This record gives sequence, structure tokens and C-alpha cells, in this order.
Amino acid sequence: MSPVTPPHASTSAELIALGWRLLHDAEIVGAVGFGVLVVLVTASAVLARRKPAAHWAVVGFPLTRFRMRRRWRGVCERRGLSVPGGLGHTDANGQHVPAKALIPRLRRFRRLPGGVPGLTVQASLLPGQEPAAVAVLEEALRNTFRVHSVRVTSPVPGEIELTVMRADPLKVVALPAVLTDAGTPVPVPSGSAVLAARVGNREDGAPWLLNLAEDTGAPHYLIAGATRSGKSTLLNAAVVAFAPWPVALVGIDLKGGLELMPYRARFSALACDLPEAATLIRGLLAEMTARTALCARYGVRSIWHLPDMVRPVPVVVFVDEAAELFSPITKADKPLTDETGPGVYRLVRQGAALGIHLVLSGQRFGSEIGASVTGIRSQLTGRVCHRVNDVETAKMVVGDRPAALDAALAIGESERGYAVILDGSRHLRARAYHVTPDQARTVAERFAHLTPDLPRLTAEGRTDLPAAA
Repeated sequence: MSPVTPPHASTSAELIALGWRLLHDAEIVGAVGFGVLVVLVTASAVLARRKPAAHWAVVGFPLTRFRMRRRWRGVCERRGLSVPGGLGHTDANGQHVPAKALIPRLRRFRRLPGGVPGLTVQASLLPGQEPAAVAVLEEALRNTFRVHSVRVTSPVPGEIELTVMRADPLKVVALPAVLTDAGTPVPVPSGSAVLAARVGNREDGAPWLLNLAEDTGAPHYLIAGATRSGKSTLLNAAVVAFAPWPVALVGIDLKGGLELMPYRARFSALACDLPEAATLIRGLLAEMTARTALCARYGVRSIWHLPDMVRPVPVVVFVDEAAELFSPITKADKPLTDETGPGVYRLVRQGAALGIHLVLSGQRFGSEIGASVTGIRSQLTGRVCHRVNDVETAKMVVGDRPAALDAALAIGESERGYAVILDGSRHLRARAYHVTPDQARTVAERFAHLTPDLPRLTAEGRTDLPAAA
């Protein structure tokens, strides 16, 4: 993507030009006019620096809307989106005046929620036009409107929606202070909404949600990427995001707990090597069996249909470097991986309705890793692709979608934490929060009181978490 003028610089320049024109039209010239102009530009710059959301609402949004309305017709006429408007008319001098060409009319300009510097605008296509004819002009529209990005979608037949980002929402993705500030209460959702947590930003300005709810999201997730691509960044962001919710968090970190150990106070169970992982998976299977019996007793198919008083807590299992669960490193590991692979497959195949959800992270998920991997991958409907080293890995994650594959393969080594995600039929770039070790410990300790005791896990799994260094 080619560079664009920084948002505030572009807005200030436009504000100067527009302000001077208005002052000139009002015959406010000379020193007085210049003084008024200086005040306007200075106020805009101060507002942009101190209150960017307010600056976007008061200055940026009106100017961007003005620019889009002014330049839209020119783009349509030059790029084949206009049709003849009729026979025209004859003016007072008897000269024929051709009718103005018809173009899709922009309407319903709306700011994106949350102070995000972006907007959406809708337009009705003319008869015979297709959304694809506008979508191919995204780069041209971006440059014409002087914005960071333009995305074209078609929510309903005959309509298009342009999502316009004034600035890059992925440039700065900071962990919300509410998670680490003990004095600020965290609002807690109810029902299955506790299975959706914000882990970062999407390129369209919307929050990036890891939604594990079976009815509205993907109950299990696959996170793939090369070394230092940002898999662990996302895994940390996910643990921190779910920490304030009333859910049980379980970890399997076969790097000796290097990645997940800071959260030990918030984990109901944590396995740090393969034998512990095998024992913990047995405990999860026992928990799943008990939940199956509970649902059968009440005649329901999901824990969310159980009465509140007997409904078991949802369990989210985070697995770092999942390949080690399926592929033995030594001969002594083989009996364990022969158990853990099928065990994970049972969990992802049957666990969602029973409130057991898995988030698996790894570099590769090909069939060469283990016999169970293909079946497991088919159950991981939530997909996140960080930077990868080969096309085949990207295809395993995003499927055979040329645009999504190109986007995944375009992620550079410097874009750690950036990823391509799937949202229905489209793909998006996204970026996860970066969580420091201090923030990880702070969040884990703050919400440690929410850690539920799951006897089947603690009896079968790891119970002697080592003390912090």
C-alpha cells in the first residue's frame, strides 16, 4: 500500500484552504482574516493532539465527507461508473445542454463508533452495475479521498457500503488501561457473551474479537505463524482479554511454561511438559464426560440450556506450540502423543456444546505432524494467519482464497502481531495487543479470585505450580 499524507497534516492543509476561501468570500481579509485563520488551524492542531476522537468528530469527519462528495462524481465518470442521464435540455440561448450523467449516489455518512477515525457510507448501484466494479477501485478511491484505506462491501443486493479509514487503526494497538487499573471496574457480559473477548484491532476500525460462542462465533481457533510472527502476542492478548470474565482458563505450554507461566494465578490448570499435558487432557476428557451426563439428565444439548444454578463454567484451553502434542520428539514421547492427539480431537469434536473451547497455536498444522491433525484442523473453524514461510501453511489456515492468501503472504517480518483473519466471505488484517510480562502478572493477580476450582482437572492435572522467580 502506497504512503498517504498523515491525517492531521492533510486535515490542517485542507482547513487552511477552506478557511481562507470562506474568509475571502465573507470579505474578511487582511490581518484580521489571517488572525482568524491562525486561530482556527491552531485550535484544530491542539484538538487533534489532545482529543483525537473529538477532532475527528468536529473537524476530520466533516472535511472527509465534504471531500468525498466533491470528488465522487469525477471518479465515477472517469472509471466507468456513470451512465447517460437522458436527452438533456435547451438553454435560453437555444443551445443544447447535455444531461448530467447518472452515478451511484452517496448517502448515509456515519462515523464509526468508539471515536475511531473512520466512516461508512452507502450507495445504490445503477441497473446493470456490480459491486465488483466498485471494489476494484479501492486503491483509486483511497488516493482520491486522501485516506488510509477504502473497503467496498455489498451488504444487500444492489447496495454497496464503503468503509473509509482516515488513519491506520493498526498503527497503535494499546492494551486497554481498564484491564490493569485496579481502581477501574471491568464490565462483565452475561450468558455466552463471556466467550467473546477483544484481543486487538481490525483494519476496518472494528474491535478484533476472539469469539468462541458456538451460536455466534467459532468455538475453537487455529493460530498459525512462523517463529516470531506474533502467535504468542495473540495468545497473551487472548488470556488477558478473557481473564476478567467468569470462565475457567487452562494452559498447555510445552516450552516449560515460558509463555503462560505469568498467568499461573488465573489458570485453573497449567501443563508445562508432555507428561503433564497428557494428564491434563485426560482431566479435560473426564470433565467433558461429566458435562455430557449433566446435559443428558436435564434433556438438553448444550450447557447454555441448563438452569443457571447447575450450569458449569465455560473452559477455554490455550495451547502454545500445539505440534508437540501430536509429534513425538523421542521414542519415550510416542505413547503420550498417541494419547494426546486423539484426546484433543475428541475435545474439539464434542467440547463446544459442553462449554470446552480450544485455542491452538503453532507453526504448522499439516498431516505430517500426526495422524489426528487433519481431523483436528477441520474442527478449528476460527482461523488466524500470521506471517508464514510457505504458501501451503497459509492455505491450511485461510483456504484457497487468492486475495486472503496474498494478504497473508504479504505480512512482513517487521509486522509482528499482524495477522489475516476471516470474517464470513471476506478477509481482514488485524493486530493483537502487545502484553508485557508486568502487565501479564498484574492482570493475572488482579483477577485471580475469579479462578474456578475444577476438581477433575486439578486432580488429574498439574497441581504444584512453581513459585515465581
